[in-house]
Amino acid sequence: MKVIGITGPIGSGKSYVGDIFEQLGFPRIDTDKVYHGLISKYTDTVRELEAEFGKEIVREDGSVDRKKLGEIVFSDRSKLSRLNEITHKYVHIETVRLIGKYRAENRKAVIVEVPLMFESGFDKMCDEIVCVVADDGVRTERIVKRNGISEKDAKNRIKNQKDNNFYIEKSTVVVYNNGKEDIRAQIEALINKM
Repeated sequence: MKVIGITGPIGSGKSYVGDIFEQLGFPRIDTDKVYHGLISKYTDTVRELEAEFGKEIVREDGSVDRKKLGEIVFSDRSKLSRLNEITHKYVHIETVRLIGKYRAENRKAVIVEVPLMFESGFDKMCDEIVCVVADDGVRTERIVKRNGISEKDAKNRIKNQKDNNFYIEKSTVVVYNNGKEDIRAQIEALINKM
């Protein structure tokens, strides 16, 4: 079974590309959704985040207040790095479990969508890595609309992450997603090539 990774910077449209793969019949593991599941109730992940970032990031129901956590980590690279260190190990364990499940079902391939593919080591489990990139202005608009934050906050999030070239240099396939390209045609061509 092939493991196809999807990565790229915030606001590039990774989920949109993942949706297309799913529409074409490939199962998808979205590590952001895995992460959100791990912080939606009081788990080992939440306990470790609480110890690192304080009780104020945990709601009464035991879930993480993502907005409060974001305010802490997106203004400080060292805190963002620490968040990633803590969460990647838990997300990795669950992702490996899900890949095993699809392998047992004799699937031809599985899509693994990972924003921090290379930083987290997920690239080592992938046979192909597709990076999705878009211009900063397009990404800023998408982040503002999706997250309901200010343009300044969106630009700050972009500034605190790697640029497009970082992803392009490390990936086997590049998908450009500025809203004008035929993304589905790019994905179908990639599948045929594989």
